[in-house]
Amino acid sequence: MIRKQIVYFLAFALLLIGIIPTYGQNVSFELNAPLTVQAGQRFRVEVTLSNADGSEFVGPSFTGLTILAGPTKSQGSSYQNINGKATSSNFITWTYILQAPDNETSIKIESASVKANGKTYTTSPQTVDIVSSQAPAGSGQNANGRGQQAKSTYKQGDVQLKLDLSSTNVYRGEPIIATLNLYIRAEVAGLDNPKYSPLTGFWSQELEIDQNKVSKGTISGKTYEVHPIRQWILYPQKSGDLTIEPTTLTATIAIRIDTPSSGSLFDNMFGGFGNDVEYVNQNLSTGAIKVHVKDLPTPQPTSFDGAVGQFTMESTLSASSLSANSAGSIIIKLKGSGNFPTISNPKISFPAAFECYDTKSTDNVKYNSQGGNGERTWEFPYIARVEGEYTIPALEISYFDTKSKQYKTLSSGDFKISVTADEGKGNTSTGTFISGVTKQDLKMLGQDIRYIKTPEYSELKTKTTPLIWTIWYYLIMIAIIGVFVAVLNGLKKYIKSRNDIAKVKNKKANKVALRRLRKSKGFMNSGNRTKFFEEMLRALWGYMGDKLTIDVANLTKERVQNELIARGISEDQAEIFLGLISECEMAQYSPEMSVKMEDIYGQALEIIGNLEIN
Repeated sequence: MIRKQIVYFLAFALLLIGIIPTYGQNVSFELNAPLTVQAGQRFRVEVTLSNADGSEFVGPSFTGLTILAGPTKSQGSSYQNINGKATSSNFITWTYILQAPDNETSIKIESASVKANGKTYTTSPQTVDIVSSQAPAGSGQNANGRGQQAKSTYKQGDVQLKLDLSSTNVYRGEPIIATLNLYIRAEVAGLDNPKYSPLTGFWSQELEIDQNKVSKGTISGKTYEVHPIRQWILYPQKSGDLTIEPTTLTATIAIRIDTPSSGSLFDNMFGGFGNDVEYVNQNLSTGAIKVHVKDLPTPQPTSFDGAVGQFTMESTLSASSLSANSAGSIIIKLKGSGNFPTISNPKISFPAAFECYDTKSTDNVKYNSQGGNGERTWEFPYIARVEGEYTIPALEISYFDTKSKQYKTLSSGDFKISVTADEGKGNTSTGTFISGVTKQDLKMLGQDIRYIKTPEYSELKTKTTPLIWTIWYYLIMIAIIGVFVAVLNGLKKYIKSRNDIAKVKNKKANKVALRRLRKSKGFMNSGNRTKFFEEMLRALWGYMGDKLTIDVANLTKERVQNELIARGISEDQAEIFLGLISECEMAQYSPEMSVKMEDIYGQALEIIGNLEIN
């Protein structure tokens, strides 16, 4: 009997082990294909089922495309541990190798289907645009003189940089979403030397975007893959025609050139062409962009102070009744969407018998592609000094509604406060007010309350001997001066050490680089190649900027090599470091390259260690 229970327990435990890794994970079934393909080019299409075991797989239809191989089925799994939270997933991938037709056209890849967990899953259809692959001017005969021309897959204009604006005709204070996009019809191996526009005349906030989210776009009737680089929300600060200065960068483009083969039977079976790659740098610019900012309509309400958007307002009085010399506050909340960062603090007119303090302002605003959404809270603290019945006038905030193109006014309503006699019967620490005095009896002299006469004392005598001019007085003064001199010398030494920025940055270079490398290792363990190489480049360039005490924006490969050699680093080590950067740049935008993340990670640790020794 006991053996049976043990067997049942083990079977149950094994069942749990099999269930736990995929429990709570979503099943997904997706088709991944490029948005654009050069005419005659070979490309890959993958259909992936995640977190489930599939059966009865039916592949997509590839009408108009030539299937060279597939479907090839492969299986794998991934494991992540982020902040102590471990997750795992498994996947099955069916891979096809296809060849595009020689003519420009648009081909629709139909849905694939599979059964998993008793349910049928289907992919969404996807359209692939076949674009022209004309030979560039000047391409001539091949090496064996047969007169066949080499055919390039790149031509001018296949890679463009644009700053796309949600609008170029807005009111002052109306939000604009600006997205820096890379439009490509070719293979980009890397981006370098970015110089972003200062966005003069705008309040700006950078937004988080998914740089891996690729979409379609058209320029002059041609279809491009659109890769987002950065995105901002902009609020124009003045009216008139504002100019957004150009953003520039250098793109490394991988140009694939089909070269004629030797004419052997084996080569002719596979198209008769070899596939050479040439890397070319191209300077890209968004160009200057004009934005017309309209001034807000006039006349403007007296309570308008620059708020633009759609808002609501809430008001709260901490207490409608309190005793004299007690503290209270009025809280105003402005909610909605609009230009929160540029809205000024409103003002409340308090009675003269109220002692007011600085207004406290807090923001809880989230910025996204729709604008700034959230709330701003103002707290107006005060102390009621004199008993009586008071009415504080309503607070009004006017804003310009961008939808109705009209001004709207929000009102808090009047605040009624009843101040009763001081519970301490006037014996407060201030000694300023006397119980029973009303606001009608209170007279003002400028900003000061009329002096209240205090009792007169004919004889005032001290009960103890004063400290001043005694021996203890001189000893205390000497001690204070000694402490002051010691602290002053310590501060001078500290300031001197902090002013040596080069020494501080050089000292911390290794520690900062190792922290970034640990972050890239996390991406390596999760199999995220794009994020891994992106973080690896940040670590390498950042380390070298700290090591050489040069701003990263001013670093170039040539300058790094010259600086390292000038500081006694061997030319071989300098070339190894720069070669590692080049490998990361190529691998970041070329998933076809057979670069292993583990090798790159190991090389980075080794070269940084060697540079630290030197």
